Amino acid sequence: MFRTPAFLALRALTLTALATPVAAHAGGPTPTGERVSFEFKDMTIDFGNLHLSANLLGYELASPDGGPISGLMGAFEFGESFMVRGSAVFPMLGFLGAGDSPVRIEAGVSFHSTSVAMEMESVTLEQTESGDYRHTKSIKVPALNRNSLGVGAGLMFRNNGVETKVDGKDFQMRGTHLTAYVGVSSINAAGYALEAKGYGDFTNYRWTNGGLDLLVDVTQSYDKDPDDAPGRFGGRLWGETIFGRDMGLSARLEIGYMPGDMGFYLLAGLGIGLNFGI
Repeated sequence: MFRTPAFLALRALTLTALATPVAAHAGGPTPTGERVSFEFKDMTIDFGNLHLSANLLGYELASPDGGPISGLMGAFEFGESFMVRGSAVFPMLGFLGAGDSPVRIEAGVSFHSTSVAMEMESVTLEQTESGDYRHTKSIKVPALNRNSLGVGAGLMFRNNGVETKVDGKDFQMRGTHLTAYVGVSSINAAGYALEAKGYGDFTNYRWTNGGLDLLVDVTQSYDKDPDDAPGRFGGRLWGETIFGRDMGLSARLEIGYMPGDMGFYLLAGLGIGLNFGI
């Protein structure tokens, strides 16, 4: 997977890094000049092509309705330039907060270019507190990163609370929408395990997908007809990360403005994620 000339060249650098102990300065608010030796045990940018997450513990803050939610996500990468993904948001565990929590089901694709680069990343060795101050000791290490950037588009079915005017009065009800989205999207994959002499072992594996989307309602349906035609445009900024090479913690954060008089919302969720190679 991802056998571009750039990848092959940087793979050679990775093998060299894995085989060679390195010394780095420990940095902080007050440089000490201390040198810390570290040795890579593993480094990878290959997290497979199938990524799944179940963020069962989450909450959407919205007006007029929000509530506890759960979320599912699946993404499949076809080589370096194409990915399909789907996700769903529903009341937590299927029933908690079912009266107010939103329901969203979406599917989309993304087209992107991919590059591989050696980037410097910070590793926190230790933290100590003294009074009102926290002292952090960290080092910079070189790590391979696979970065993709492109465009994405898709469709979203959603049912959520809205607040609008009916017969001249403020009225809260549910709305059902078919929403199209288009925007920019990105993928980052990087991971390593290292030993810092005198401080122990450290790992950092992550696969991240995110984007910035324009939202447009294609169809709108309400319990009662609003006095004025609801707005059809909105936008969102979102990101989801799986922390782990094969399995680990997953997290999703989303903020935006939904069209159709739903308004601003903030969504956060935590759960378990899996990475597979098939």
